[in-house]
Amino acid sequence: MGRARYSLSPGVVFRPEAKAGVVFRPDTGAIEQLNETGAFILSCVEKGMTEAETAEAMALAFDASEPEAEADVGAFLAEMADAGVVIVRNPAD
Repeated sequence: MGRARYSLSPGVVFRPEAKAGVVFRPDTGAIEQLNETGAFILSCVEKGMTEAETAEAMALAFDASEPEAEADVGAFLAEMADAGVVIVRNPAD
C-alpha cells in the first residue's frame, strides 16, 4: 500500500448518501450506485487521503483487518480508475 493519491476524474460527480453513494459521469451519462464501503473510499478520495490512509481509516470504520482493508481499497480504486471515475495523482500533490 503506497502513498498514491487519487482524485475524481474531471467532470465526475460523487454524491454520498446514507450508507451508500452515487457516481455520475456526465461524459457518458453513466450513473453508478455504490455500496457503503465504495462510498466511504470515494469520500476519502475527496478528502485527499492516500491509498494507505484510506485503508487504515476503512479498517477502523468497518472493524476489518488492515490487510483486508488494503486489498479492498486497492481493488476498488483500480476498478474506479479503469472505469475513468478516478485518476492517480502524484503522491507529492
